[in-house]
Amino acid sequence: MDNQNTRYIKKYKHSQIKDPNTRELIARIIKRDRQGKKIYKNVMREVNKNPAQWIEEAIEETIDKVRYLIEALNRLKKMLKK
Repeated sequence: MDNQNTRYIKKYKHSQIKDPNTRELIARIIKRDRQGKKIYKNVMREVNKNPAQWIEEAIEETIDKVRYLIEALNRLKKMLKK
């Protein structure tokens, strides 16, 4: 992270963000970051992967995301039919 981003994060106050969706997104990112540190004992920048490995990881995560969306959509359609 560059110095500009680090300074911004240090100045960040949750109450400065007016949009509740943005606040929720930031809270979820922070929660996910803490979970990752607890499980893997490091941060992403410390992981020794080459760009191709990061792309592969992103593809796998995207596939999972689309599967979740399909399942949620199917369940929603089923609920709406009732």
